[in-house]
Amino acid sequence: MRAYLELVPNAPDAEGARDQLYVWQGKVEEEHRPTWVDPATKLMWTRQDNGSDVSIEQAKDYCTKLHLEGHSDWRLASMDELRGIYDETQNVNGAHIKGGIKLSPCCPWVWGTERYKIFFLFNSGYTEFRASHFDGHIRALCVRRSGE
Repeated sequence: MRAYLELVPNAPDAEGARDQLYVWQGKVEEEHRPTWVDPATKLMWTRQDNGSDVSIEQAKDYCTKLHLEGHSDWRLASMDELRGIYDETQNVNGAHIKGGIKLSPCCPWVWGTERYKIFFLFNSGYTEFRASHFDGHIRALCVRRSGE
């Protein structure tokens, strides 16, 4: 039995489906994989954020429901984890970030406390704290422990 996957050019999920197909076939080069493992920390990161503005609650939900490369244990990163992939020598669309990770405009939410809502600025390496009532729309960048 053969299965066929038809990709419609410019469909919203066509690029992701094509990348996943190449992963299944073992034909994707490292820089085109949808994930990156930081050799220093062994953390696995998504190669791009969720692509749209979300509240912190939506970002948490997005990561916990994410299924990528056979893994379903994704979560938002801690502040220390995000600082670990900040690198002033790198520049991906204005973001100083390792691993070729692509961020859409602005920044990712940080797994934080209930008192503050926190996001990390990869263009400067700074952290922004907002009061708990802040419902700004930032992005979700997901991480997991590799090898688990």
